[in-house]
Amino acid sequence: MENETTAIIVAIVALVATIVGAAIGAAASYFVALRQERATTESDKRRNAIETKRAARLLYAELNRAASLVDMALDHREWWPDVVKVSSEAWGSILRRSLPS
Repeated sequence: MENETTAIIVAIVALVATIVGAAIGAAASYFVALRQERATTESDKRRNAIETKRAARLLYAELNRAASLVDMALDHREWWPDVVKVSSEAWGSILRRSLPS
């Protein structure tokens, strides 16, 4: 009878240890996944901020050039339509993603 009780206790301890080990493994996996998701989100935010700043610089340079050409045209009372070409292809898609709809 004592051997049966010992065997049952060993089986119960093994079952509890297995359940506790599985719970610890699941919790560790969850926290690692959560941390990776946060890191990915932060990386995406930084990349988006860099792209937006780059697009803003391109846009600023092109608009500044266009404004200068408009000022020159007004001063000289002459317009050069083929000179003023603002290309939105380089920065347009980035700004569309960054600006609220």
